[in-house]
Amino acid sequence: FGHEKGAFTGAIGERKGYFEEADGGTLFLDEIGELPKETQALLLRVLQDGEYIKVGSSKVEKTDVRVVAATNVNLAYAVATGKFREDLYYRLSGIQIGMPALRERTKDDIYLLFRKFSTDFAEKYGLCKISLTHESINLLTSYRWPGNVRQLKNVAQTITALESRPLNTGSERLEIGPEVLQTYIPKDSGALVQAAPQNGGSMSESDRQQIISAIYMLKQEVDRLRAMVEARDAGVRTVVPAAPRLVESTAAGAPGPEFRDDSREPEQEQLSIRKINDDLIEKCLAKHGGKVKPAAAELGISERTIYRKLAEKKNAK
Repeated sequence: FGHEKGAFTGAIGERKGYFEEADGGTLFLDEIGELPKETQALLLRVLQDGEYIKVGSSKVEKTDVRVVAATNVNLAYAVATGKFREDLYYRLSGIQIGMPALRERTKDDIYLLFRKFSTDFAEKYGLCKISLTHESINLLTSYRWPGNVRQLKNVAQTITALESRPLNTGSERLEIGPEVLQTYIPKDSGALVQAAPQNGGSMSESDRQQIISAIYMLKQEVDRLRAMVEARDAGVRTVVPAAPRLVESTAAGAPGPEFRDDSREPEQEQLSIRKINDDLIEKCLAKHGGKVKPAAAELGISERTIYRKLAEKKNAK
């Protein structure tokens, strides 16, 4: 929907939103099923009344836009489970076009798409084109392709990159047998990662390490807070494990290293995780000159999250 200059930290200028840019035309909204409920309400207003308000403004703007939306989420099921607004669903579903998954298409479609992807890749990089034997085609078309077209394209390009050879070697086409193709197709029924057992089976090693790391960090914080509370109750200021700075003198014969206590009293500390997150976002935005995209990339969060945080801060004022 865009924003006004000064609407939030980093808003150094006015920005037109997609609905303003597309006024009088067509706007394509991808992954519509992933919209948070708050945004769904705003989108419904635009579709129903053709009205919206920019962030930082009180003026109601008008727009006339044709909307095309796409998602791989079953929106009817999302409505039934309360994850998607029913009124928005009916506003969007004027004309529905269903795109069947690969497993629902004919086997000829799968092979034709494979040939298209591998040929385009070979021509782009000057490689021999890939062809499949009859047995390889049967193997290719019998797989379920849970990752749909993206997975098929990935396999086609990977095989072409690793098995083909440059055109200047004399051959323009390389035939791939089932024994080679098999090495590029998962051996299971199609799942990228096997689902965890429902009977309380063991978790993966990576999940276990993440949990252990989180517990260790939490323990450090608890120990640090305990030391601060004990120091306050004892009526003395002492150095807590996570707070000291090591100060050394470079002068000859000067005293050895000492610790400086920079800790504050517990009641002065702001230990809110929300505040820590907000402060971190502000510092990162300042570092990048108010630019949301690089700040979001460095923090590992979505741009939408930063905009939401900034809007919350503005409303709090």
